[in-house]
Amino acid sequence: MLTRTTADGTFEEALDAYLDANMDEIIGDIATLVAIPSVEDTDHAAPAAPFGPGPARALAAALDIAQRLGLAPVNGEGYVGFADLPAGREPAEGPRKTIGIIGHVDVVAPGPGWAFEAWNVTRHEGYLVGRGVLDDKGPLMVALHALHFLHELGKQVPEEALPYDTRVIFGANEETSMEDVAYYREHFGDPDFLFTPDAEFPVGYGEKGIFQGWLVSRPILPGEGGLVAIAGGAAMNAVPGQAGAQIRGYSPVVVVGQSAHAAKPYGGVSAIVKLIDTLVEGPYTTTLCSAEIEFLTMCARVTRYFDGRSIELESKDDMFGPLTLVGGTIGMEPAPEAGEGAFRLVQGIDIRFPTSITSEHIRRRLADEAASVGATLRDGKLEEPYLTAVDGPELGALLSAYRSVSGDDEAEPFTMGGGTYARRFPNAVSFGMERPWIEEPAWVGSMHGPDEAVSVEALKLAFKVYATALRNLAQL
Repeated sequence: MLTRTTADGTFEEALDAYLDANMDEIIGDIATLVAIPSVEDTDHAAPAAPFGPGPARALAAALDIAQRLGLAPVNGEGYVGFADLPAGREPAEGPRKTIGIIGHVDVVAPGPGWAFEAWNVTRHEGYLVGRGVLDDKGPLMVALHALHFLHELGKQVPEEALPYDTRVIFGANEETSMEDVAYYREHFGDPDFLFTPDAEFPVGYGEKGIFQGWLVSRPILPGEGGLVAIAGGAAMNAVPGQAGAQIRGYSPVVVVGQSAHAAKPYGGVSAIVKLIDTLVEGPYTTTLCSAEIEFLTMCARVTRYFDGRSIELESKDDMFGPLTLVGGTIGMEPAPEAGEGAFRLVQGIDIRFPTSITSEHIRRRLADEAASVGATLRDGKLEEPYLTAVDGPELGALLSAYRSVSGDDEAEPFTMGGGTYARRFPNAVSFGMERPWIEEPAWVGSMHGPDEAVSVEALKLAFKVYATALRNLAQL
């Protein structure tokens, strides 16, 4: 039973009481979503599953959880879903507004190197381990329960009822192209203010630009090259943790690196660069053709350094810091116009850039590098740098919530290299729940990496932060 909140601090007691009674349920909801391999699979797209069966199943499961917690769910043809909670009282003045919370149920592929089961929540040494516990299934369920807590509290303490409508939006395509948000904004209205529990605390008000594209070789004709197969990386937006190749007449070559998010690549080790070095410096050069060697050498040169120095892309500004460059994937694709059995080599590139360099300059440098070996640049995603008002009242309400719950009065808003849903809405910020300055055990993996994990205590703190933030927004 929730206690009445008064000036003597019993709101905090109510938070603790909810967690004591419901933490196992919160973890169970996270586990329900983690158990669904919700990686994009457009090869198996279908009506109501535009991003494949996994994201569609995870979206349906999240909406079921929201309905159980008292929200009214809507499934937008598998592109996106949302669940609404109407205001518990009218605002003291002005029109009723809508607050949005948006997270995503899709995830990147697990990749190699897991010591735990990726599609199952394992409780280990006070942590939850599994793909999505941190990005973004765990934070999304914690935020959903924080809203449910306030809704129940408002029933018992009328003055605590929220004076705004709340919409929790469940995305299903955040990790690749964010077509879910494009669908949502085309069919439904924007909230007056929105936050996404998909980044770091205390609160993010800006994000670097994102340039993604592919370096594509000229067609390699049947019998011309020595590559039978090459593949590496689990996602464009991650340092590749494993890569391998099959050369005609040789045993398979497999190398291991260290995966990391493309927004924070330092500490990662590119398995693709290691593989290319092995192929172009070893005995395989007598079997590989010149087009293969030249293209692979160019790819290694472009992606060897995370700051882009090898192709003169080093750049930084005071607001966003330095540009980062990651070669996230490599593979082969058919080139049927050149004959049966012809193929191209394709290297994926992910660049996060500050305001001190333009996307056109980035594109021109990559295109020039590709052209130097007869290759081309294929355009992918482009997002320009994003900023929102750092002194806005809503941002202040969220920052105050984090400071009061964490006790960190020095915490300041920040910008980052990651790309979240916030950049796609007119009045939005990213809001936790990572705290990268907290030292974790060596075995704990990061988002997009193997053994992705989050501590139960971090989930509890995030729950309190989200509940307090939603309460602060009610008091604006």
